Amino acid sequence: MKITLNRDEKGHPRVKLDDTHAALSDFFNMEVRDNPVIIAEIESMIAAVTEERATCEPLYGNIYSLNLSSQHAVIENVYDAAAPACTLSLTEFRQLLEQWIELIRS
Repeated sequence: MKITLNRDEKGHPRVKLDDTHAALSDFFNMEVRDNPVIIAEIESMIAAVTEERATCEPLYGNIYSLNLSSQHAVIENVYDAAAPACTLSLTEFRQLLEQWIELIRS
């Protein structure tokens, strides 16, 4: 997965991924953004599934949902069942979140 992180012309953090990961990039660009409450919630979810090796309740945004298990992260469009979901390993998702946080703090 090729990841490009930068800021748009207004200074907002942006991630660009290949088309097969469109839901993932949209999730970060539209739902997570630079919202510390959402970021903290995602970090808590990751800790819960990592420590307990279980699933946790999904996180619902305006368009996308995030489902985590001890192995995977799944981002789905909650309004368009035909839109492809994005599934990646929890490790890959955690790494992207860490890079996203680093971009926000820079």
